[in-house]
Amino acid sequence: MQLVEGIKCSALLLAFCLALNPAHSQAGDWKSNWGIPPGYLLEIDTGGYKLPVSIAFVPNPGSEPEAPLYYVSELGGRILVVRNDRKVEVFAEDFFQLNLTAEMPSLAGVLGLTGLCLDAATGYLFATYVYDGDGARYNGITRFSTSPGRFSLKPDEVLHIREPLMLGDSDFTRLPYGHQIGQCQVIDGKLYVGIGDGELTYRARSSSSSFG
Repeated sequence: MQLVEGIKCSALLLAFCLALNPAHSQAGDWKSNWGIPPGYLLEIDTGGYKLPVSIAFVPNPGSEPEAPLYYVSELGGRILVVRNDRKVEVFAEDFFQLNLTAEMPSLAGVLGLTGLCLDAATGYLFATYVYDGDGARYNGITRFSTSPGRFSLKPDEVLHIREPLMLGDSDFTRLPYGHQIGQCQVIDGKLYVGIGDGELTYRARSSSSSFG
Protein backbone atom coordinates (compact mmCIF):
# COMPACT_ATOMS: atom_id res chain seq x y z
CA MET A 1 0.00 0.00 0.00
CA GLN A 2 1.29 3.43 -0.86
CA LEU A 3 0.06 6.96 -0.41
CA VAL A 4 -0.14 8.94 -3.63
CA GLU A 5 -0.06 12.71 -4.06
CA GLY A 6 -1.69 14.69 -6.85
CA ILE A 7 -1.04 18.42 -7.32
CA LYS A 8 -2.85 20.94 -9.51
CA CYS A 9 -1.71 24.54 -9.10
CA SER A 10 -1.47 24.99 -5.32
CA ALA A 11 -4.11 22.40 -4.42
CA LEU A 12 -2.78 19.31 -2.65
CA LEU A 13 -4.76 16.14 -3.26
CA LEU A 14 -3.91 12.74 -1.82
CA ALA A 15 -5.44 9.32 -2.45
CA PHE A 16 -4.70 5.77 -1.42
CA CYS A 17 -3.33 3.45 -4.08
CA LEU A 18 -5.31 0.33 -3.18
CA ALA A 19 -4.69 -1.61 -6.38
CA LEU A 20 -1.12 -1.03 -7.48
CA ASN A 21 0.01 -3.71 -9.89
CA PRO A 22 3.25 -5.13 -8.38
CA ALA A 23 4.72 -5.80 -11.83
CA HIS A 24 4.10 -2.20 -12.85
CA SER A 25 5.56 -0.93 -9.59
CA GLN A 26 8.74 -2.93 -10.04
CA ALA A 27 9.04 -1.73 -13.61
CA GLY A 28 8.68 1.86 -12.47
CA ASP A 29 5.54 2.57 -14.50
CA TRP A 30 2.94 2.28 -11.70
CA LYS A 31 1.39 5.54 -12.92
CA SER A 32 -0.09 3.62 -15.85
CA ASN A 33 -2.67 2.23 -13.38
CA TRP A 34 -4.11 5.71 -12.85
CA GLY A 35 -6.17 7.98 -15.07
CA ILE A 36 -4.47 11.37 -14.64
CA PRO A 37 -6.41 14.39 -15.97
CA PRO A 38 -4.50 17.10 -17.84
CA GLY A 39 -2.87 19.56 -15.44
CA TYR A 40 -2.45 17.03 -12.63
CA LEU A 41 0.81 15.57 -11.36
CA LEU A 42 0.85 12.18 -9.61
CA GLU A 43 3.74 11.34 -7.30
CA ILE A 44 4.36 9.04 -4.33
CA ASP A 45 4.42 11.11 -1.13
CA THR A 46 4.95 8.46 1.59
CA GLY A 47 4.65 4.69 1.80
CA GLY A 48 5.04 1.65 4.01
CA TYR A 49 1.45 1.55 5.26
CA LYS A 50 -0.50 -1.62 6.07
CA LEU A 51 -4.17 -1.38 5.05
CA PRO A 52 -4.50 2.43 5.26
CA VAL A 53 -8.16 3.45 5.43
CA SER A 54 -8.32 7.15 6.26
CA ILE A 55 -6.29 10.36 6.04
CA ALA A 56 -6.68 13.70 7.82
CA PHE A 57 -4.74 16.84 6.88
CA VAL A 58 -3.59 19.49 9.34
CA PRO A 59 -5.39 22.61 7.99
CA ASN A 60 -2.50 25.00 8.64
CA PRO A 61 0.66 23.00 9.33
CA GLY A 62 3.70 24.65 10.80
CA SER A 63 6.80 25.36 8.72
CA GLU A 64 9.22 23.32 10.86
CA PRO A 65 10.49 20.05 9.34
CA GLU A 66 9.05 18.07 12.28
CA ALA A 67 5.63 19.75 12.22
CA PRO A 68 2.68 17.36 11.60
CA LEU A 69 1.39 17.51 8.01
CA TYR A 70 -1.23 14.75 7.93
CA TYR A 71 -2.38 11.67 9.84
CA VAL A 72 -3.11 8.20 8.46
CA SER A 73 -5.14 5.43 10.09
CA GLU A 74 -4.50 1.74 9.45
CA LEU A 75 -7.27 -0.85 9.75
CA GLY A 76 -5.17 -2.84 12.23
CA GLY A 77 -5.28 -0.04 14.80
CA ARG A 78 -2.33 2.31 14.30
CA ILE A 79 -2.50 6.06 13.71
CA LEU A 80 0.57 7.42 11.94
CA VAL A 81 1.62 11.04 11.59
CA VAL A 82 3.55 12.35 8.58
CA ARG A 83 5.84 15.30 9.24
CA ASN A 84 6.73 18.14 6.88
CA ASP A 85 10.01 16.39 6.12
CA ARG A 86 7.95 13.29 5.22
CA LYS A 87 9.22 11.21 8.10
CA VAL A 88 6.45 8.91 9.36
CA GLU A 89 5.99 8.34 13.10
CA VAL A 90 3.50 6.36 15.18
CA PHE A 91 1.04 8.79 16.77
CA ALA A 92 -1.00 6.17 18.66
CA GLU A 93 -1.46 2.39 18.80
CA ASP A 94 -2.91 -0.26 21.12
CA PHE A 95 -5.68 2.07 22.30
CA PHE A 96 -8.40 -0.52 21.71
CA GLN A 97 -8.67 -4.31 21.75
CA LEU A 98 -10.04 -6.30 18.82
CA ASN A 99 -9.53 -10.02 18.31
CA LEU A 100 -10.22 -11.14 14.74
CA THR A 101 -10.12 -14.66 13.31
CA ALA A 102 -8.74 -13.54 9.94
CA GLU A 103 -7.17 -10.61 8.10
CA MET A 104 -7.99 -8.84 4.86
CA PRO A 105 -8.85 -9.73 2.14
CA SER A 106 -11.07 -12.15 4.10
CA LEU A 107 -14.42 -10.58 4.98
CA ALA A 108 -13.82 -11.71 8.56
CA GLY A 109 -10.97 -9.20 8.71
CA VAL A 110 -12.74 -6.02 7.62
CA LEU A 111 -13.34 -4.63 11.13
CA GLY A 112 -10.96 -2.29 12.90
CA LEU A 113 -9.86 1.35 12.90
CA THR A 114 -11.64 3.32 10.18
CA GLY A 115 -12.41 7.04 10.54
CA LEU A 116 -10.07 9.90 11.37
CA CYS A 117 -10.87 13.61 11.68
CA LEU A 118 -9.37 16.77 13.19
CA ASP A 119 -10.71 19.82 14.99
CA ALA A 120 -8.14 22.60 14.56
CA ALA A 121 -9.77 24.92 17.12
CA THR A 122 -9.28 22.46 19.99
CA GLY A 123 -6.45 20.34 18.64
CA TYR A 124 -8.60 17.23 18.99
CA LEU A 125 -8.03 14.20 16.78
CA PHE A 126 -10.94 11.73 16.69
CA ALA A 127 -10.62 8.08 15.67
CA THR A 128 -13.50 5.63 15.04
CA TYR A 129 -13.23 1.85 15.27
CA VAL A 130 -14.75 -1.45 16.42
CA TYR A 131 -13.47 -2.99 19.66
CA ASP A 132 -14.06 -5.96 21.98
CA GLY A 133 -15.22 -5.16 25.50
CA ASP A 134 -17.34 -6.74 28.26
CA GLY A 135 -17.87 -9.91 26.27
CA ALA A 136 -19.31 -8.08 23.26
CA ARG A 137 -18.20 -6.07 20.24
CA TYR A 138 -18.91 -2.34 20.03
CA ASN A 139 -18.43 0.71 17.85
CA GLY A 140 -16.13 3.18 19.57
CA ILE A 141 -14.63 6.66 19.34
CA THR A 142 -11.44 7.91 20.96
CA ARG A 143 -10.49 11.56 21.28
CA PHE A 144 -6.80 12.48 21.34
CA SER A 145 -5.84 15.92 22.66
CA THR A 146 -3.00 17.77 20.93
CA SER A 147 -1.93 21.40 20.46
CA PRO A 148 -4.76 23.59 19.06
CA GLY A 149 -4.13 24.64 15.47
CA ARG A 150 -0.74 22.98 15.07
CA PHE A 151 -1.45 19.49 16.45
CA SER A 152 1.47 17.28 17.58
CA LEU A 153 3.42 14.08 17.03
CA LYS A 154 2.05 12.45 20.20
CA PRO A 155 -1.25 12.94 22.07
CA ASP A 156 -1.29 14.88 25.33
CA GLU A 157 -4.41 13.11 26.60
CA VAL A 158 -6.63 10.22 25.49
CA LEU A 159 -10.39 10.04 26.13
CA HIS A 160 -12.49 7.03 25.12
CA ILE A 161 -16.09 7.74 24.07
CA ARG A 162 -17.74 4.35 23.93
CA GLU A 163 -20.89 2.60 25.20
CA PRO A 164 -23.04 5.61 26.25
CA LEU A 165 -22.74 7.32 22.87
CA MET A 166 -23.42 4.08 20.97
CA LEU A 167 -26.60 3.30 22.98
CA GLY A 168 -25.15 -0.02 24.08
CA ASP A 169 -25.32 -1.57 20.59
CA SER A 170 -23.10 -4.64 20.56
CA ASP A 171 -24.56 -7.20 18.15
CA PHE A 172 -21.33 -7.38 16.15
CA THR A 173 -20.80 -10.66 18.03
CA ARG A 174 -23.56 -12.18 15.89
CA LEU A 175 -21.40 -12.22 12.74
CA PRO A 176 -17.63 -12.34 12.11
CA TYR A 177 -17.94 -9.05 10.24
CA GLY A 178 -20.41 -6.20 9.98
CA HIS A 179 -21.11 -2.71 8.69
CA GLN A 180 -19.24 -0.81 11.37
CA ILE A 181 -18.72 2.81 12.36
CA GLY A 182 -17.08 4.82 9.60
CA GLN A 183 -15.78 8.28 8.83
CA CYS A 184 -16.18 11.33 11.06
CA GLN A 185 -16.13 15.09 10.59
CA VAL A 186 -16.08 18.14 12.87
CA ILE A 187 -18.32 21.04 11.81
CA ASP A 188 -18.92 24.14 13.97
CA GLY A 189 -17.61 22.40 17.07
CA LYS A 190 -19.82 19.33 16.62
CA LEU A 191 -18.62 15.81 15.84
CA TYR A 192 -20.55 13.96 13.12
CA VAL A 193 -20.05 10.22 12.71
CA GLY A 194 -21.47 7.75 10.18
CA ILE A 195 -22.43 4.35 11.59
CA GLY A 196 -23.30 1.27 9.55
CA ASP A 197 -26.23 -1.04 10.26
CA GLY A 198 -24.03 -3.83 11.63
CA GLU A 199 -25.77 -6.09 9.11
CA LEU A 200 -28.86 -5.84 11.32
CA THR A 201 -31.11 -3.72 9.13
CA TYR A 202 -34.01 -3.71 11.57
CA ARG A 203 -31.83 -1.79 14.05
CA ALA A 204 -31.39 1.02 11.52
CA ARG A 205 -35.14 1.68 11.73
CA SER A 206 -35.12 2.04 15.52
CA SER A 207 -34.54 5.35 17.29
CA SER A 208 -33.19 3.41 20.29
CA SER A 209 -30.24 2.09 18.27
CA SER A 210 -27.17 3.84 16.88
CA PHE A 211 -26.91 1.38 13.99
CA GLY A 212 -27.56 2.82 10.54
